[in-house]
Amino acid sequence: MTRPIRPMLGEIQLEQVQLVQVDEDQVLTRHNIPALEGDFFQRLGRAGTAVELTGIQSGPGARDGLNELRAAYRSATALTFSADIVSATELDDVLIEQFEVSEHAGLPDAFEYRLLLRECTPAPEPEPEVPPEPRNPQIIVEDEGVLVVNVVKEGDPSFAGANTTVIAAGTRQDGSTLPETPLTNQTGARWTEDPFPAGEFTIRATATGAAEDGGDLSGSVSATVRAGATTEVTIVLRDAAAIAKRFIVHFRFDSAFVEPCLKAVLQQVADHASANPNEKMLVVGHTDLVGPTTYNQALSERRARSVFAALRFANDPARAVAEWDELRRTRSTNLHDNWGAREYQQMLQDLGFYTGRIDGNHGPMTDEAVRGFQASRGLPETGVVDDPTWMLLIEGYLGQENLSVAGDRFLPNCPGESLQWLGCSELDPVRNVTFAWRPNRRTEILFTRAAELPADVARPDTFDLPSPGAVAGSWCLNDSGTNTRCCFVEPNAGSVRHETCPGTLPRGEAFTREPIEPMPLFNVQGSIRFADGTPYTGAFFVTAPDGEYMDGERASTSGGSRAGTPFRRQPETDGSFFYDSPQKTPGIFILELDADVLARPEGAPIEDAKGPVVCKRLAGPQDSFDVIIVDQSVADTRP
Repeated sequence: MTRPIRPMLGEIQLEQVQLVQVDEDQVLTRHNIPALEGDFFQRLGRAGTAVELTGIQSGPGARDGLNELRAAYRSATALTFSADIVSATELDDVLIEQFEVSEHAGLPDAFEYRLLLRECTPAPEPEPEVPPEPRNPQIIVEDEGVLVVNVVKEGDPSFAGANTTVIAAGTRQDGSTLPETPLTNQTGARWTEDPFPAGEFTIRATATGAAEDGGDLSGSVSATVRAGATTEVTIVLRDAAAIAKRFIVHFRFDSAFVEPCLKAVLQQVADHASANPNEKMLVVGHTDLVGPTTYNQALSERRARSVFAALRFANDPARAVAEWDELRRTRSTNLHDNWGAREYQQMLQDLGFYTGRIDGNHGPMTDEAVRGFQASRGLPETGVVDDPTWMLLIEGYLGQENLSVAGDRFLPNCPGESLQWLGCSELDPVRNVTFAWRPNRRTEILFTRAAELPADVARPDTFDLPSPGAVAGSWCLNDSGTNTRCCFVEPNAGSVRHETCPGTLPRGEAFTREPIEPMPLFNVQGSIRFADGTPYTGAFFVTAPDGEYMDGERASTSGGSRAGTPFRRQPETDGSFFYDSPQKTPGIFILELDADVLARPEGAPIEDAKGPVVCKRLAGPQDSFDVIIVDQSVADTRP
C-alpha cells in the first residue's frame, strides 16, 4: 500500500501543511514520602500521542471540509488519521483537542488552521468484580479526610510546639476557597484535624520568639487531602530572616519591557514596601533556557533594571526615564533591549491615545496615535517616534503610577550604597524546560527580614553601563571572588539550579521563597460579549499571574519572530470560556482579543476600556473573567 503524501484526517485531505509535530510522553507520578524529605516516581505507561498540524486549506471545498472537522471537534468524534511522520507510531483514531481557524483577508476560500490531535484509546471492558463481604464498614464522607501536621524546628529535636500557630488556606475539592484557617487540635508539635475538607492547601506554621535571637521561625508545605484518607505532612521551621516573600513581573520573549497590566503588580510592591518597614527588598531578573548564558545574563539584568527604575520613578524621575531610554534603544550594548512599535503601542494605549491591537505594526491607527500624543506634548506631529517622543512617552507611561520606594528599603551593597538589582541569567528556572516558557522570563521582587545578602555574587555584566567605562558604583558582595549568580536563594521546587553553589554561605542562609499571599488553586473561567449581549466569536488568549499563556506558546524551535508567542483560542458559542487546566493562583490575569475593539472587565467603568487588552485580578474560583466589548462597530470577529 502506498503511504499518503498529505495527511488525511477522516475523509478530509489537509493541504499545504507547514508543520506536523508529534509528541509522545511517558506518564510519571511523583509520590511524597510521609514525614520524610524526598520523593519517588511511579511509571504509569505512556500518554496518548499528540500531533500538531499547522497549514493552509484553500479552494472551493476548503470551507466545507473545515466545517466537517469543526463538527467532529465539537461532538468529540474520533477520526482516522494518517501521515508519513507518524507511520512508525501506533496511531489509528484521533480526537481533535484544539481547533483554530482564521480566514486570510482578501483571499477567498483560503484558511489558516492549527489542529492539535490526541490519540483516541478506547477504554477496556471492565472485568466483573465480586465485592467482598464488608467487615466493620466505615462511613466515608465524600468531601472530607484527615490532616495531620507535624512541626519540627531545624537543629532542635526537642522542639515541643510552644507558641506555634498553624494556618491552612487553599481550595476545597468542590472548587470553593478555604480562607486562612487556624488548626486547633494540637498535641505537642502535632496537629490532627479530623475531619478536614478534601482539596489542595498550603499549610504554614509560625513559632513566635523561637529563634535564638528571640525572633520568629516559620515554614510552609503543600498538602493534598483526599476524601476518606489521612494526609500527613511535616513543616520544618527556619529563621524567618531566611524566608523571602515573592512578587513576580513576567515578560514577553526576549524583552525587558514592563507591560501595562503588570504595573499593577509594581503598585502592590510599592504598597507592601510602605506597609512593612521591617523588611528589605531585592530585585532579581531571570530568563528562560533559550539562548546562550552570556546573552541571558544581560537580558536578566535588563529586566531587573527595568523594574527597579519603574519602582523608583517618583524618587528620581530623570534617572528612571534615562534608564528606560537606554533600554529601549536599538541593540548595540548589553543594556539595549531593542524596543519598537509593540512597546510604544502599549505605552500609547495605556495613555489613552491608541485603541488598536498590540501587533508591532506601525499602521494608520498607530500613526494617528503617535501624532495625537506628539500634539499633546507640543512636539512636531511627524508620526515618527524619535528620541524626544520616546523620552516623553516613557515619562508619561511611568508617571501614570508615579511609584516611589525609599532607597533604604533595599539590601546593602557597599557602605552607603544599596543593592539595586541582580540578574540570574537562566540559572534559576521555575521549571526546567528548554523551550520558550513565559513563567521563566520574570523579575522577582523579594521581601526579607535578612539584614544582608547571604551569598557572594559575581558583579553584574551591565554594572558599568550605560556609559562605556563609567563606573555606576562599587561592588562589595564578592569577597570570595566567586563567579556564581544565584546561590543566595534555594532552587525553585521541581527545578534544578544550573550552577554549583558552595555548601555554606558567608553571610547567612539561602533564602527560601514563598508567595506573597495564600495560594488557593482554581480553574480560570469567564466570558467575552458585546454590550448588547452578543457573544464574541473571534480569537483571544489569557496570560496568568505567573506568566503562563493558558493555551501555551510557540516553542523557540518554531523559528522566526513567532517564537515565544501565545497560541489563541475561540470562546464557546455563548461567548464563555473555561480552562480545566492548568489551575492558577490569585493575581493579575491579562486577556487580549485579536480585534480592534474597546473592552473592559464587566462592572468596570467605561474609562477602563482602552483597547483590546483587559486586566483583572482573580482571587479564587468565585471570580470570573467576564469581558464586555463596548465598541462593536470595529470588531473583527473572524471564525
